[in-house]
Amino acid sequence: PNLDLYIIKGKFQFKQKDYAGAATTFQGAIGQRKTPNGNDYYWLGRALYYNKQYIDADSAFSKLVSMYPESIQGHFWRARSNAALDPESKAAAAKPFYEATVEKGQADPEKNKAMLIEAYKYLGAYYYQNKKPAESKPYWQKVKELDPKDEEAANALKVLQ
Repeated sequence: PNLDLYIIKGKFQFKQKDYAGAATTFQGAIGQRKTPNGNDYYWLGRALYYNKQYIDADSAFSKLVSMYPESIQGHFWRARSNAALDPESKAAAAKPFYEATVEKGQADPEKNKAMLIEAYKYLGAYYYQNKKPAESKPYWQKVKELDPKDEEAANALKVLQ
């Protein structure tokens, strides 16, 4: 089978917001390959994530991280998947993955700006929620550095003064 066609079809389904169909297509591509690649798991994970299959999405992104541990993408999407599974941050499920996003993203803050801002906001909110304002504040300051017009960060910093 022509695996490029699977990927083209899967991306088309994804663009059409047919996330369940895209996930099935990407799973088919992975099943056909002798050695699936990181791109396969990236697209599978995103399709599963947007289809609200967060546990399966996390598994796909976990494979991506094991293949490319230095890449920010797998860590970021694992963070998002775990944040969706733990929306109140009771288990801090997303925390280690947002921390890894920060660690990987600092190599090129401008390129990784959106992912870093999301990670900093999560971590800032996490520490605030856990009554650790001194640990929360630096994350909100980093958001302001990357986006001086960010109102959420401005409000958080006012509260933390």
